[in-house]
Amino acid sequence: MTDEETHHSFQELVDLIQKQNFQGTEEEIRFQQIGFFDKYVKENIDYGFDALNYSIKYPLDANPYDSAFRSEGFLK
Repeated sequence: MTDEETHHSFQELVDLIQKQNFQGTEEEIRFQQIGFFDKYVKENIDYGFDALNYSIKYPLDANPYDSAFRSEGFLK
């Protein structure tokens, strides 16, 4: 990934976090943002590993996790 692509990906994640309607004190909102980020990263890593495992197990099949190799960029 280029620096510009990396910056764009980070900005998309920041924008996604900011779109959430977290409520509470400033500290509570920060904890909610961290929890959201943690869940987001875990789900994307799990998705990427599922894609990789599928490719290993079924190397000749069309991978239903194709977006892990493109959009999310997990394997780039």
